[in-house]
Amino acid sequence: MKPLVSIVIPVFNRWALTRACIASIRKTSARGQVQVILVDNGSKDQTPAEAPALVDEYVPLETNQGFAWGCNFGLLAAAAPVVLFLNNDT
Repeated sequence: MKPLVSIVIPVFNRWALTRACIASIRKTSARGQVQVILVDNGSKDQTPAEAPALVDEYVPLETNQGFAWGCNFGLLAAAAPVVLFLNNDT
């Protein structure tokens, strides 16, 4: 089943915020209707080790390319007709 919404979350470190953001999305959305795409801008904390297991698509970047570039890389992985760009502190 194709997801209805792809949520692109560009991040750089701050794993606790990212984990809480993903948990909130999972808690409030129907299974299979949301694709969570995490673009990791070269995080040096727990993000690279723990995030891939919690999201549908994990896009690692070697260095911090910033929010806008992170959105662009995430858009390339989006499978839904609607894309939502989200900060991890939302």
